[in-house]
Amino acid sequence: MTDAQIISHDLSVLNLVIVKKGEKDLPGLTDTEKPRMRGPKRASKTRKLFNLTKDDDVRKYKGKEVSKAPRSRGCDSFDTLDFLSRLKEQRDLRSECLAK
Repeated sequence: MTDAQIISHDLSVLNLVIVKKGEKDLPGLTDTEKPRMRGPKRASKTRKLFNLTKDDDVRKYKGKEVSKAPRSRGCDSFDTLDFLSRLKEQRDLRSECLAK
């Protein structure tokens, strides 16, 4: 049943959204629960989806990659922050040496 749309016989695909579930399950459609294919990319959107605080590690809630946790935009890892602090210290030392 469509809601006032015109459907032609030469269409190969219909994109439908199930709004209300009926009394019986439709086999292969409403009887199985399908997980999301992809999650959000941004860290703030991942926090919103899983109801996390800013203290929680967002990388634990990202996709199913086994090799390493995927990078979230706006979510710097501890290694990156450590690298940036060491870089700043080296820059300060270099500027002190040049000032002498």
